Amino acid sequence: MKKFFGIFLLIVTAIIPFGLCITFLCTFISPAKLWIPNAVGLGFPFLLFLSAILGIVYLFLLKRRCIIFFAAIILNIPNIIHYVSLSSSEKEPQKKENQIKVLSYNVNLFDFYAHIDKRNATRKKILNFISDTKADIICFEEYYETKNGSFSIAEYLVDNGYIYHTKRNENYRAYYGNVIYSRLPIVNEDTIAGLSSLYAHFADIVVRPKDTVRVFNMHLYSNKLDKNDHDFYNDLIKGKENISYRKGIFKILDKINMSAKVRDKQVSHLLKNISETHYPVILCGDMNETPISYCYSQFEKNLDDVFLELGNGTGSTYNGIFPAYRIDYIFYKRLKPVYFNTFSVKYSDHFPLCATFSVK
Repeated sequence: MKKFFGIFLLIVTAIIPFGLCITFLCTFISPAKLWIPNAVGLGFPFLLFLSAILGIVYLFLLKRRCIIFFAAIILNIPNIIHYVSLSSSEKEPQKKENQIKVLSYNVNLFDFYAHIDKRNATRKKILNFISDTKADIICFEEYYETKNGSFSIAEYLVDNGYIYHTKRNENYRAYYGNVIYSRLPIVNEDTIAGLSSLYAHFADIVVRPKDTVRVFNMHLYSNKLDKNDHDFYNDLIKGKENISYRKGIFKILDKINMSAKVRDKQVSHLLKNISETHYPVILCGDMNETPISYCYSQFEKNLDDVFLELGNGTGSTYNGIFPAYRIDYIFYKRLKPVYFNTFSVKYSDHFPLCATFSVK
């Protein structure tokens, strides 16, 4: 038994720091070339935590194995810096004339497919929350409202001063997808070359005379994990027997692999458009990637992440089965951030983000 336990510890000692070292590579290697680092990057917080715990344990036991764990942690300092922020804009300052306040919110269709009482209650909570933020610009992802007025959103927003909005995707029944609402004039809007408007679009918004900001709203390709995948994950966590571990794990990994490659291309299209604009830029939305990913690293090379400037903690934005993940962002360029907050309101499967910028 003692021999078996020793072998087990040896395997753990090898696998955990090795996995953490692989996460270091995921910001440098495109998933289109090699998907493994990007997939392992999803486990970064767990690998980091286990490495820290085991490193401390081995240190107290005076075992030289602790060096392996601490070396892997030191190697990942750049990832830790992108994952955790300790600078917080604790109190929201009074907004000045040269400042704009932006709200980014994946509203999960305002819970439209829930029971009528629940969906109406959720819609009311979200719209009241939006009113309380007093944002100048709202970037919605997974927006939804019916055309016949039975589930109206725009009417409430217009009554609250959001009289401008971008063109909405529509079918015979509803308006849906990404949409930008603004209290300030929208003088131009367009989609991104190579991308459907379901994934990204932009609006040029006049902040004040002679000052225009280009606001991008994105909702990049999701991992397409369905109810069966979520059920498998829950069974795995609970240690249930009689489930096909190999089939379930490889099915999820295959979806993560495929979707990461799609997002890689989408990010390239977005960055090309951003590089061509002469306006200050704000990029909001649901990227469906954590900060420990190749896609995030490409954005971070060209834009600034307001969370890193003014956020606090891990800034989790996903209110789902992986609660430690930040997958929604507000990036900016040629602006000065003065306030940022992630609101822990559980009206959707995402938490809303809000930032205030000064126009230089």
